[in-house]
Amino acid sequence: MEIKQDYLSLEGNPEFKRLLEPGEFLLYSNGLVKFNKYGWSQKRNIVITNKYIYNLNGLKVRRKISLSKVIATTLSTHIKSQEFIIHVKEEHDYRYTSEK
Repeated sequence: MEIKQDYLSLEGNPEFKRLLEPGEFLLYSNGLVKFNKYGWSQKRNIVITNKYIYNLNGLKVRRKISLSKVIATTLSTHIKSQEFIIHVKEEHDYRYTSEK
């Protein structure tokens, strides 16, 4: 059984579908906050497919990370924090916060 969480309702969006490669499909989408290298917060959308993690500003691709490059994720254990970090091989880490 395939479980999708498409909080941004992108699956039926033709503009979004043009971003995907053949055989690629959406698993998760959500709005969140990304922290840049200066610690400034930036509103972004995250999309996880069966092949990539997309960091989107609206529907404009800011980063496209192959799942094969993801080494690990770290979740904050602080009770009031909803932060997580995606660790990417040969790139810097990506720090986010999200309620979901």
